[in-house]
Amino acid sequence: FEGEHTMIVAGSTSNEVGFETVIRGHKGNLYIGGSFTTVGGLVRNRLALISTNDGSVTLSFSNNINNTVRALALGDYLYIGGEFTNVAYFGSPNNQRIGVAAVNPTSGALYSGFMADTTTNGGTGTGTGATNVNALLLNGSSLYVAGLFHTITNSDTSTYQRLGVAKVDATTGNVDPTF
Repeated sequence: FEGEHTMIVAGSTSNEVGFETVIRGHKGNLYIGGSFTTVGGLVRNRLALISTNDGSVTLSFSNNINNTVRALALGDYLYIGGEFTNVAYFGSPNNQRIGVAAVNPTSGALYSGFMADTTTNGGTGTGTGATNVNALLLNGSSLYVAGLFHTITNSDTSTYQRLGVAKVDATTGNVDPTF
């Protein structure tokens, strides 16, 4: 993999730096997340899929995330965690997802059935009081979410106090109230 990594980083512009996390995909390719807005000269706002064969960006995988991606986990979906408040598939409207989201691992499209928005006492988004998901762990049908947040909200708008760690259903994002 060293050669491919060199190809990605070599000749980087200021928009191509800021890789934060990497995870191997189902077909051996690599998902990368961070604060970058381009990879290999192509617009890839904070999340990209890279071929391990030649280091190229997978063109069929795209999305638009409005802030840094810090954590990745892969199962039936690609779970992303970070400092973002919106996740959009190119050509579709923005969709609010705060701190954690699930996307299609092939296309990058947001999976709308999963919602587990994180918030802090100071609010959401970037800056003072920002939510920040730093770690994700997929274990069977559960996704563990860890970072700087105080509450997590399900798709049914139920909100749970969770000081920096929560266990959610990997399909729906519903919080496990027993954890």
